Amino acid sequence: DGRFECECADGYTLQGDGLGCEDIDECADPELNNCSNNGSCTNEFGAFGCACNDGYAGDGVDCADIDECMPEIVSSESFDEGQMPEDWSVFDGDETDDVSWYVNEDGVLRFSDSSGEAYPGTVTGTVRTGTTLIPLEGKVHLDVAMDLGDNGTPTYDKFVIKMITCPADMDWEACQESESVEITDLWDKSAYYAALSDDMAAGDWLDVHIDVSAWAGYVGALVFSFNSIDSLANAGAGIFIDELKLTGPPMDACSD
Repeated sequence: DGRFECECADGYTLQGDGLGCEDIDECADPELNNCSNNGSCTNEFGAFGCACNDGYAGDGVDCADIDECMPEIVSSESFDEGQMPEDWSVFDGDETDDVSWYVNEDGVLRFSDSSGEAYPGTVTGTVRTGTTLIPLEGKVHLDVAMDLGDNGTPTYDKFVIKMITCPADMDWEACQESESVEITDLWDKSAYYAALSDDMAAGDWLDVHIDVSAWAGYVGALVFSFNSIDSLANAGAGIFIDELKLTGPPMDACSD
């Protein structure tokens, strides 16, 4: 019938004369944007953008509070890639058997045979993490589970977490051969058995927290060491470690 009608692209609306399009300010009307109440809206031509306010993290649509009083994570390892970290070192007492430290398909570091069901024979094994500078207020956090079938005896199936430290200004490898190296026992399996209760049985996970602030300013590496001592039974699934991290001071100065 000789008439025409104009339509505008998304994000625009017709001007009063019906011939032109003008941008819609979605930020001026909360019904037109989905930005978080803890975020801000920025109008753009034909669109809008959301960003979280300071002190919050997210995509601007969902913004979660950042707890600045939480300790800062300096380094972490959750084994999610299903393999031993490249800068870690494994030392086997007997490389002819298949009992060693592995990262299993569930993303967990374990000491056992390749089946993950036992650690037969008289076996030893050590894994050392990569090095890192230990911060002020440094703490090591990790989850540990043990299925050793040893009835908690301190004589056999010894498991110890140690830390090797060297001065930060000294070459790491050279330090290992010098009197400057310090090796300290931080934790052993007796602490695991001491935590067993009606709510926790052998094989369950235990949250372990170790204060390493005494070595702040030094370079350190953790060592997980296992020694069965004897060949009796050793039919438990072994040692399991996950969610390892090193934390330092909070991001903000916070009071207790």
